[in-house]
Formats: sequence, C-alpha cells, structure tokens
Amino acid sequence: MGGFLSAIFGGSNPTLNKDVGNLGSLAGYSTGVGEKGTTADLNYDLGLLSGDPTKVAQTISPEIKASQDQAQQNKNTVAQFGNRGGGMNSVMASLDDATRAKLLAYMGQARSGAAADAGRLGTSNLQMASGDTMDQAKLAQQQFENWKNSVLGQGISGAVNYGESFLPVPHGG
Repeated sequence: MGGFLSAIFGGSNPTLNKDVGNLGSLAGYSTGVGEKGTTADLNYDLGLLSGDPTKVAQTISPEIKASQDQAQQNKNTVAQFGNRGGGMNSVMASLDDATRAKLLAYMGQARSGAAADAGRLGTSNLQMASGDTMDQAKLAQQQFENWKNSVLGQGISGAVNYGESFLPVPHGG
C-alpha cells in the first residue's frame, strides 16, 4: 500500500526519498565531524595568529612543555656528568637560550602555516557549502518533478488545464 500511495502522491521514483534520507544522514555525520575538525584547526590557527602572547602560549603549550622538559633533562645530564668547573653556569644558560631559540623558530613556522591553513579552511568550507546547496536544490527539483508526474500531480495539472480552456482569450486591439 505504501508503494501505491507513494506513486500517487510522490511520483514514480521509489528510491528518491531513501536517497534523500541517506544523503541527509551522511551530510549530518560529515557536518558534525567536519565542524569539530575545522573548529579545532581554525581555533589553533587563530590562536597562533592572534598576536596575544597568552593565546599563542596556550596554543603551543604542548610544544613549549616538550621543549622545557628536554632542556631540563639536558640540564640534569650536565649536572650529573659535567665537570664541576666554572663553565657549568655557561652551559646551563646556553641550554635555556637554545630552548628559547627553538621555540621562536617553531612559532614563526607555525604562524606561517596557520595563516595559509586558515585561508584554505575558509575557501574549502565555502566551496562545500555551495556544492551542498546545489545538491539540495537538485533533489528538491527532482522531488517536484516526481510529484508533478505522479497520478495526483497529473490530475491537478489536467484539472487546471481544463479550467483554463474556459477562460476568455484576450484579443489584441
């Protein structure tokens, strides 16, 4: 009975509604996953590009922590196994300088990459939105065509055409 009513009210394509539902489910899933990934990526990029030292430090805190841990490990090694002469203070200071230099270089590279990445994300999202809008419009048009070609749609069209045949034809004058 469902197939009969579908043919009367919805046209002759029995898989269109299923396809629309499947496409909607996939779009919903992809949108959720994409939004999470895009938001995380864009927040990272914007944190680096903000110019706010606190936000930049929060954004790259894992890298800062790793560099600090490595520097501390090197200091511990020097303290345990290095000579006890006057050069130890100099070595310890050079480890801190090397850590700062490494972090500054990393931030420069990360900011450059973030600027390019943020632009790609924006462009990509706009392209996907445009494509999704066009796909949605095509499906809506297909549903309308199916409805128009259904038994009910043809009956309504026939009735309208029949009624129009009784309208007076305007004469040019």
